[in-house]
Amino acid sequence: MRGVLGEVLLTKSSRLEVLDGQGRLIIRKTGFARGIGDLRAQIRALQTLPEALLQHYPQLLRADSQEPPAWYEMPFYAFASLRDLVFELPVAPEGVETRLNHVIRFLFGCLYSWRTGPATEDYVERAYSGRMRNRIREIRERDPELNMALGAREVWVDGRSHENAETQLERILQKCGRRLLPPRLCSTHGQLEFDHILFDLGEVQCKVFILLDTSGVDTLADPAYDVGKIRQCLCAKVDLLKQDLFELHYEVRRNTLAVESFITLNARLSVADRLSSYMNRQIRDAAKETGDPELEMRSHFAEAVHLCSSLPYYYEPTEAGRKRTLALYVQGVRAFSSFSERFLSRREL
Repeated sequence: MRGVLGEVLLTKSSRLEVLDGQGRLIIRKTGFARGIGDLRAQIRALQTLPEALLQHYPQLLRADSQEPPAWYEMPFYAFASLRDLVFELPVAPEGVETRLNHVIRFLFGCLYSWRTGPATEDYVERAYSGRMRNRIREIRERDPELNMALGAREVWVDGRSHENAETQLERILQKCGRRLLPPRLCSTHGQLEFDHILFDLGEVQCKVFILLDTSGVDTLADPAYDVGKIRQCLCAKVDLLKQDLFELHYEVRRNTLAVESFITLNARLSVADRLSSYMNRQIRDAAKETGDPELEMRSHFAEAVHLCSSLPYYYEPTEAGRKRTLALYVQGVRAFSSFSERFLSRREL
C-alpha cells in the first residue's frame, strides 16, 4: 500500500484501510470469509509474543476479535517489502542478501525456539499432503476446463515430460516416508511470503524489519513450512504470477497438459536466482546448527506443496484467472520434479 489516507486494499479474506490515527497513519485490517480465523490468530500472536520477538512484529494499537467483523489496527510502516527489494527497487543483490540473512537468523535463533513440541505421525498428511489434495480437488470441481488440465497424467514443459503433481506427491511420500517428518515442531510465522517481510531502507545496518500477518502462534509447525514459503517466492517467482506478469501458452491433449511457452516478465530475475542460491546455503547452515539434517529436503518439499495448495486463492473463472492458476500448478510440478532429482536416487525415480 502507498500510505495515502483513505486508501483501501481488498483481498479475498480481508480489507485493509489507511486511517488517521491522531496525527499518524494507521492501518485497520478487517477479516471476512475464510480469513477471519487467520486474523484472530494474528491478534492472539501480537498479544502473546514475548518482548524479544515483538520487535520484529507490528505494534498492536487496538483490536476486537470477538464480534464479527474481527479487526485490528497497527501503524502504517513506510517500509519496502522483500518483493520490492528483489523485483522492483535498484537494490544491490548483496544488500538484499544481508537483509534476508537477518530474517533467517531471527527465525532460527529466536522464533523457532520460543515454543516447541513433538511431531505427531500424521503431521505430514495434515500440514502438507492432505491440504494439497483438497485444494486441487476444490479447483477441479469448480472449473471443467481446469479439471481436464489438473487431471492430466502428464505435464509437458521445459522440453520434457513430468508426472502430474499428485502422482509425484504420492511417490515422494512413499519413498521418503519418515524423512519428511520434522524432528520437532515449533512456533512459526505461518505466512512468510515476500509481501509480509518489510525492511526499513533508512536503517544502515539492515537489521530493522517487520513481519506481517503471522498465523503460526496457535499451532506448532515445521520450520521448513516457513522456508518453503520464501522459496516459492524466490524460485517459482510467485509474486510475479500473482500479478499476471508472465506469459503462458498451453493446451490439453491426450491426457497431457502441454505447456508450449512459459515466461515470467521481470528485469531482475537474476537477483531472485542469486538469492535462492544464497538461501540454500543459509538453510544448510541452519540445519547443522539445529541438528536437523533433513531441513533442506523438507523445505523443497514444502515449496512444491505450497505452490499446488495455493490454487484456490488465485483462481478466477476467467481466461486470466485460469492461466494464473495453471502457472502456479506448473511451477509446483517443476518443484516436485526438482525435489525428486535432488533428493531421490535414480533407482527410486
